[in-house]
Amino acid sequence: MPKRTNFFQKLITQIYKQLSGSAIVTESKMLVDKDTGSLVEVDIVIESHVGLVPIIIGIECTSKSRPADLVWYRQLVKKHEDLPISKTVLVSESGFTEDVYKKARIDNVELLTLEEAIDTRWIDFITKINNGTVVHVNFRPTKFGIQVNGGEVKEPTKLAFSYRSIIEESGKQYQLVDYLMKAAQEMGVTRWVMKNYRKLPPSCKSIEISFIKDTDPKIILTNNERVSIKEFDLTLEFYSNESRLAFNSGRYSDRNIAYSEFDNIFSNSKDKGILTFVENEQGAMIGSITYMDDNKKEINLELQLIHDVLNKK
Repeated sequence: MPKRTNFFQKLITQIYKQLSGSAIVTESKMLVDKDTGSLVEVDIVIESHVGLVPIIIGIECTSKSRPADLVWYRQLVKKHEDLPISKTVLVSESGFTEDVYKKARIDNVELLTLEEAIDTRWIDFITKINNGTVVHVNFRPTKFGIQVNGGEVKEPTKLAFSYRSIIEESGKQYQLVDYLMKAAQEMGVTRWVMKNYRKLPPSCKSIEISFIKDTDPKIILTNNERVSIKEFDLTLEFYSNESRLAFNSGRYSDRNIAYSEFDNIFSNSKDKGILTFVENEQGAMIGSITYMDDNKKEINLELQLIHDVLNKK
């Protein structure tokens, strides 16, 4: 059975991932019912330890347009009573009825909602970055060449290679195409292109590099002979995919947040990605990009901290 989720649940999951430190945050996690042994799905589960004691927080979300009522509240609280959960947190996009607030205080259940942003400095900052774009620069090796140590070649007729040829280095083996991309990344070539992409002329779609490795890489020929490579030549083509951003700002658990969906430009999945920013205790903005890869696996990319967003000392 596919795990149930929606945009609001994914957003709350990302917020907790950015604020929970070393704790493990899992969306749509299955927990074991203590009475029946059956598996029960919980929207979000946070697992951590206080000393040697394991702590499990169960979080349930609703994005309905009306405030969550006692019927929904009782259903979720009862559900958690039968699960190995230390604390229950209920999150409603539209708030809760007054009866739910009264009952939650008695039951020690935490109620949270996504509130409207009230910090004008945060709102001003989000306004400045709104209507921007998220850019993914793709790289593809289009031409390559290698210079080998000819003195090591015993059978010149076997000296042929392609992108699928095997390179051996430091006891590990790589396909040549993977080795070339790995080398370009390690040398900072891909990072330089991404940093300067907007500054390059429109006609610039590739970069040519030559490099020598001091790790004595060898190419494995078809007769299993290993020949040292003296120099690599590589032409790296690059192009970008872009998606527009439209941020919403708000507050969650007394923290400033901002979020935007975007078309997935990182894979062939049609599921939209989410870009979130959350203010931490020091006033820095923690960024995260979440998307589904070609195998329907969720990928999370942490962005560099942005300091002094609110000019806090």
